[in-house]
Amino acid sequence: MHCLKRPGPFGWWDEEGETARLADAEAMLHEQIDRACGGGWKAATVVVTSGRPATEINGRASAVGADLIVVGPGRRRFRSATRLGSTADRVIRTSRVPCLLAHAPLEAAPRVVLLATDFSPSARHARDVIVAWLTGGLSQTDRGDDPPRLVVLCVNAYADRPTPPRSPGRLLEAEVARIGERIGPGQVAVEPVLYSASLVVDGVQKVAEKESADLVVVGTHGYNPLSRMLVGSVATAIAGSLDRPLLVVPPEPQPEDGGST
Repeated sequence: MHCLKRPGPFGWWDEEGETARLADAEAMLHEQIDRACGGGWKAATVVVTSGRPATEINGRASAVGADLIVVGPGRRRFRSATRLGSTADRVIRTSRVPCLLAHAPLEAAPRVVLLATDFSPSARHARDVIVAWLTGGLSQTDRGDDPPRLVVLCVNAYADRPTPPRSPGRLLEAEVARIGERIGPGQVAVEPVLYSASLVVDGVQKVAEKESADLVVVGTHGYNPLSRMLVGSVATAIAGSLDRPLLVVPPEPQPEDGGST
């Protein structure tokens, strides 16, 4: 899917030229699909539209029953800005399904997955998602080397809120034990890491580099799209500064959200 961004209510938009721009964008999109989809893969649908990109992307995801949204980091408006563009930021803040931010190429079977947790309900949901993916084939490989690693990270951040749990070490051990029981022996090596840093985002960055993580997984806080749009989060800070693929998992839908999509 590609969406041409329309200006705001007071912006100027050339309606007559929109058809031509949509046609050009569709041709470019098909070229990208041809380059990317090898080995007999085909795009089930190809959509080019105009409007507010985040709204259109999330609407399309709902329409097709998507399990995952894949987006690039986007373009930065200012040189001093983070790596995350405005569209990608809005998508991960409002999406009801996990979003993969393609900061860099991702191996078909990642060897090292870093799961950041603060033991909150949203973090547990992110844990459940990545565990299901790992046991469902994401970690399978034809190579005869060591099994993939799932590094479970708790950053003991003394400058971030909320206050870290009283015994993060014990909670982390219990979390790793639960994951190990669900994955089973030999399939994935589960390892705990307790790291102290001034900010959570700093800890995640440094551990991701140290462990050479192929994929980082975080959960977002906020139980409805409005709260995630209005309140900045650690997840979006990580998304804006990380240099590797990031899977952002939203909270489980609550009754007031109207159910899952």
